[in-house]
Amino acid sequence: MTMFGEKNMTKDMVIRKLAEVTEFEEIDEFEQTKITDAGNLLELEYPGHSLMDIWNAAAHNLRRRIEAYSVDMFVSSVSTLSSGRRKYNEKGETLSERWSEVDDSVLIYGASQLKLIDKKTEKSLEMVNWMRNHASAAHESDFEVKKTDVIGLVQILAPNLFNTPMPDPVHSPISLIEAIKNDLLDDRQIELFKEQISNYRKSDIKIMYGFSMNQIITGELPAYDNITKLFPTIWELIDEESKKNIGKKYYDLSFSSTEDSSADKKALSRLFEQIVIVNGVGYMPDSCRSAIYRELAKKLAKAKDTVYGWASENAESRALAQVGPYVPASVYEDVYQEILCVWCGNYWGRSEAHNILEDFIFTIPHKDMIKVIKLFKTNKRAQEELFLPRPKKRAMELMERIKSELKIDAQKNVIDEVMEFVRQFNII
Repeated sequence: MTMFGEKNMTKDMVIRKLAEVTEFEEIDEFEQTKITDAGNLLELEYPGHSLMDIWNAAAHNLRRRIEAYSVDMFVSSVSTLSSGRRKYNEKGETLSERWSEVDDSVLIYGASQLKLIDKKTEKSLEMVNWMRNHASAAHESDFEVKKTDVIGLVQILAPNLFNTPMPDPVHSPISLIEAIKNDLLDDRQIELFKEQISNYRKSDIKIMYGFSMNQIITGELPAYDNITKLFPTIWELIDEESKKNIGKKYYDLSFSSTEDSSADKKALSRLFEQIVIVNGVGYMPDSCRSAIYRELAKKLAKAKDTVYGWASENAESRALAQVGPYVPASVYEDVYQEILCVWCGNYWGRSEAHNILEDFIFTIPHKDMIKVIKLFKTNKRAQEELFLPRPKKRAMELMERIKSELKIDAQKNVIDEVMEFVRQFNII
């Protein structure tokens, strides 16, 4: 039997660590009381009840740490969770009131994301939380909390949580967040904060990303105006996996009005604007992108069919170019038939749309270039004006240019076939 075996544990060995914890400077009166109670209950052979007091002290300590660091950053860090209550009540007068609608699992996760606790402490707290819910006196269970369980967990939490210095806000992004929320930043401050953000740790960048998303959703001023200037810098620094969250958020806002927590209910519009600015449309789900590209294609078609509509063509082409060449398969033909129409123009000439939309042709994979060119042979809309000399010439020039970039003979042969079709094309 080891020194921590149940039978060999003396009273001092069992509660010594708990007694030490009550002397730590980083715990407050509430936590000190709970830890003292835990020691007394353990001495009286009630380890399950003792564990519940350990948890109450630990949760209280975590909440104080987060409030000392940044509640805004905590809210941002847990915003992408798919489950769990995470509504912090800033109007609550007491700590328990403010945190009453935040689940314990969310509390632990957020503290870990903010690096207020390390992974070892996170897992220990998860174990305490699980044991008090499944193996303590609070619930009927086949499991039983033992003295060894309690003292083992306390030995981890004592130095890694209760005796760890409270966070210093000066060394966290909270100073930047407070400035963003409270003051309209001038150009000098924006550049300074961009530099500051560029030097953040990856974990802090993620938190700033979450905070930015929240401000875009709520649209509160002056924070929103400031974030629109800082968000492109944050976007460039965030990892690919995190970028996918912006698409998921757009999807959620598109299909559920309850996701829009803003006062003006224009969160979707604000988010779309920022997605376009950072060239992030490719991170949106196909269902969302399909609706966007279909509408833009309709507007481009209307401009193309408008008499003296070149100015409109240019405007609608710029709108399409802004979202980028991330066309979903479901609307591929709808979009590219209109691009080919404006590319080839009409009897009198063409607008600048072919220059504006060049990325839609020449930045896509070669196999997709072939797919687009085949529309000249299969799509009635793309063929509408190919019987005219000028549109036919533009189509042939486009295919020659694409052919010059291809490396595979089979693909070049396809281009040759379509060119021959267009060369002989006459409207029926």
